[in-house]
Amino acid sequence: MFRFVTVLLLSALVSDAHAGTKFTDNRGRFSVVAPEGWQSTVPEKNEHVTFYMAKSIENSGTAVCVFFIRETPETNSKSQAEIDHATSAELTKEYWERLFRSVGNGTVNIKKHGSRDAVNRKIHYVVVDYATIYSGDEVVYYSAHDEIHALPGAMHSPGCLTNTPDYEAFASDFDAILNSYTPQSGLIARAPAKHPSVATLYAGANFDGTARVVGTAIPDVAALGWPQQTGSFAVSGYGEWQVCEGTNYTGKCSVLVGTNPGVKIGSLRPVTPPSLRGIASAISTETVLLLNEAKKRLRSQ
Repeated sequence: MFRFVTVLLLSALVSDAHAGTKFTDNRGRFSVVAPEGWQSTVPEKNEHVTFYMAKSIENSGTAVCVFFIRETPETNSKSQAEIDHATSAELTKEYWERLFRSVGNGTVNIKKHGSRDAVNRKIHYVVVDYATIYSGDEVVYYSAHDEIHALPGAMHSPGCLTNTPDYEAFASDFDAILNSYTPQSGLIARAPAKHPSVATLYAGANFDGTARVVGTAIPDVAALGWPQQTGSFAVSGYGEWQVCEGTNYTGKCSVLVGTNPGVKIGSLRPVTPPSLRGIASAISTETVLLLNEAKKRLRSQ
């Protein structure tokens, strides 16, 4: 059976293992209710992961839920309505398909996506089946139910994952957990704005291989010793990047956010000032981190 060693950090979280237990973060960041049978732990050292939950059902496998929070100081001055409008425009089916291809092998089935109403804001969600190939050509099929709470100054990413054959056994618990998740970003001390984002170039097609991180304009990537043909490209944080096939921002150019496989790069630079469209970069980053962390936990059983 999959087991977590519960970390008794009363300064970080108050919890117990009873049915319908409400977990409340005393830093004022969130609360969530765990259904019966879910075990919990607080990570000792992780900048963005705030909480894990897991449950095993005999003959039905194991599921995990992971909760991420990242401050987005660049959106402090934006209204909730502006953020809702921007995220609704960005989080299309095509967006989610592209994102899940970046963490799998290209097999993606978006079962549901959209938004639901909370008090004065939108909650964006996706339910998806996708495949990942591990070393030795092992193919594993996962099903995920992830949500995005985009707020002024903070991004919350709660999500749950299990192996696809086990999804129906956990689906009602996933709904209960995610419906109960309540961010409380108003209690977080707002951090000052900083550089909006960094870009990472990967030699591999699936965000692997040699990587190079840049935070400023690069008029000629070849001068860095990097070939013009890169396998994949990702933006971390809040912001957009202009990517051009030629040097000195010539040739075919695109303004990119989030994760982007198969991109040819001769030059690149951050878009200044970033538009609110760049909020999707933070969403992509958090969701990829969440999925990778959940898969790691799920496979460690």
